[in-house]
Amino acid sequence: MKLHEYLYSTKTTQAEFAKLLRKSQTLISGYSSGSLLPPRATALKIVKVTKGAVTLSDLWGVKLS
Repeated sequence: MKLHEYLYSTKTTQAEFAKLLRKSQTLISGYSSGSLLPPRATALKIVKVTKGAVTLSDLWGVKLS
């Protein structure tokens, strides 16, 4: 599931999600739209916070084996 889909389905705002990750809303917006790729540590935190609903493959746009 893409990050923007997760935020929509859980009715979580970008600002709320940003607080959970201790990141700016601007960064979350970029990650959500796909215009920015989160670094490894942030991507792993997103996977953890979303309980695996958003995967590394979803965030980085590549299939990981």
